[in-house]
Amino acid sequence: MKVGFAVEKDEGFESQVYGHFGSAPAFVIVDTEGKDVLTVSNQNLHHVHGACNPIMALDGKAVNAMVVGGSVLVH
Repeated sequence: MKVGFAVEKDEGFESQVYGHFGSAPAFVIVDTEGKDVLTVSNQNLHHVHGACNPIMALDGKAVNAMVVGGSVLVH
């Protein structure tokens, strides 16, 4: 399973979860099976409020679940 975390900055497993998906500077994606960690810069950081494009933000990387401050979105 690939779990994504919206983060303020890349600190690997120590990254702090960011409070809002669309304005998070980066995302850390953890593959729970292989224990691999990938960091992706938010490719849609400067979008119009309410018009976030998650696929673009994650640079096309697939995740099974996304964790942001206070919310969990499961695919």
